[in-house]
Amino acid sequence: MWRTLFLLTVLSGSVAMGEEFRFHADHVLGTSQDLVVDAADARSAQRFDDAVTAEVERLRKILSTYDSQSEISRLRLNEPAKASPELAMVLSLYDRWEQQTDGAFCGRLGELVALWKQAGRDDRLPTGQQIAEAVQRERAAAWRIGPDGQITRIHDVALNLDAIGKAYILDRALAAATAACPEVKRAMLNIGGEIACSGRWTIQVADPARSADNQPGLVMLEIENQGVSTSAGYARRVVIQGKTYSHILDPRTGWPADAKRAATVLAADCSTANGLSTALCVLPADRAMALVEQTAGVSALMTDENGQSRASSRWTGKLAAAPTFLAATATPATSATGNPNWPAGFGVQVTLTVPVIQGRKRAKRPYVVIWVADPTGAMVRTLSIWGRESKYWKNLDAWWTQAAEMRQQLASVSRATRAPGEYRLAWDGKNDAGNFVPAGAYTVNVESARENGGHEQLACSIDCKQQAAVVKGTGKREVGDVKVEFRGQP
Repeated sequence: MWRTLFLLTVLSGSVAMGEEFRFHADHVLGTSQDLVVDAADARSAQRFDDAVTAEVERLRKILSTYDSQSEISRLRLNEPAKASPELAMVLSLYDRWEQQTDGAFCGRLGELVALWKQAGRDDRLPTGQQIAEAVQRERAAAWRIGPDGQITRIHDVALNLDAIGKAYILDRALAAATAACPEVKRAMLNIGGEIACSGRWTIQVADPARSADNQPGLVMLEIENQGVSTSAGYARRVVIQGKTYSHILDPRTGWPADAKRAATVLAADCSTANGLSTALCVLPADRAMALVEQTAGVSALMTDENGQSRASSRWTGKLAAAPTFLAATATPATSATGNPNWPAGFGVQVTLTVPVIQGRKRAKRPYVVIWVADPTGAMVRTLSIWGRESKYWKNLDAWWTQAAEMRQQLASVSRATRAPGEYRLAWDGKNDAGNFVPAGAYTVNVESARENGGHEQLACSIDCKQQAAVVKGTGKREVGDVKVEFRGQP
């Protein structure tokens, strides 16, 4: 579904019992993983992270439809097999939510997903016949769960268990780590936009119109021992002939849901939240909200194609004084009026990837700073800083030589599932003092220094004047692909 309309950010108002330790990994279940552990010491926090990692990998080997050696992939047509309880549970959840959502949620979308991905690569819509044939095959039941725990594949339609599969893994990983480390009473795990937590946390629901990772939020929400899931069309969208299509598909028609619809759901667990948030982007609004109201212990916030928000009766989110992901000295990354020195509505968007380090699938997230410089090389704006401990920021030497002492609100972000290692930032044309900069050429610098790893800096210069511009670059090891765009809002 992953990590779409809303970002959810841990705020400093969380009730901490010890010290908060943060762990990040990219390329986990096809996306990124963030863990915040409230522990007495670093050793306990590391044990908790190790337990999460082990359980995620154990369940991936059961549920992944991308791994030919996983348990689900090894099921053979018309050959009953004794199934693990985890596989039986996930398939049962798909059966349940397909029935409860009138078919708006389905685990047999593998062929349709592949069809639309190929359409994006070809820049050509699938034909009506291709869609109709894929929908016809997808309607056939694919598995049968027997009372003896055996599972039989009864149709070879391509499966896709990404939605509830990921949510279920997240729920179980947090539970497994909590059982292995009972001294940790409070933790929050975020995999690709799904959030599950033990203990009490304050999170932030982001403004759906401003979805970059460093933009401020809109609604504040208290959660405790719950799961949160967000679905929308911007994170893994498909663009065909200039038109944006959501990655969320309606199983009944084979067509994408409206790319502007979005929903966030709060429930007792992520599996429930995920099934509902996906369906809310597909079902008619009234039917979607009725389903939320009928489901015990669930609340939701929906945004329709026109940008109008609608909350369920149990929704408790409140308007927040929006904090920012930026350094404390910086102003929020958006403005109601925009930079008057730039064309109306224009801003800079930075998309970057954190690459897989060869031979280290779970390599630590690097210390990264993304900053803007003027034509003289002087620093104008720090867009974002990543890293658990500020004492290591000095390793980002190109930035450090110019930066004043800064503090970063390091936040766990829940949003629609992002592509693995991909991040998006925005710059509204203000400097760190909050003043608008003049039109002209600026350089976006991405500087990365990984713990026990290398150091790299990539610079992309772009004209911020009277017309749209795009600049791309690729690093050698620590920095992946970077794209800088000067354009109006989409």
